[in-house]
Amino acid sequence: DREASGTRLRIAGAHFPAMKTLEDFNADHQPSLRRDVLAHLEMMSFVAKAENVILLGPPGVGKTHLGICLGIKACQAGYPVAFDTATGWAARLA
Repeated sequence: DREASGTRLRIAGAHFPAMKTLEDFNADHQPSLRRDVLAHLEMMSFVAKAENVILLGPPGVGKTHLGICLGIKACQAGYPVAFDTATGWAARLA
């Protein structure tokens, strides 16, 4: 119960615009997306190594969906998360 409560608090604190999961993501619509890279990112090893993940592409290809999915996975793994779009982060930095 304590772990589930912590996960709920981390997810709420991240301010995700919606709840998305990798199971909901249809990778068939993105043939250029390598499934092995997606599986590697899902393991969250990049977070422990303090590595960056940058999702680039035109509108409507699933960048936000994947960002939310990875953020939720990080919350479930016990990491604090702050979510925003590139525009939102640029506004914060300005």
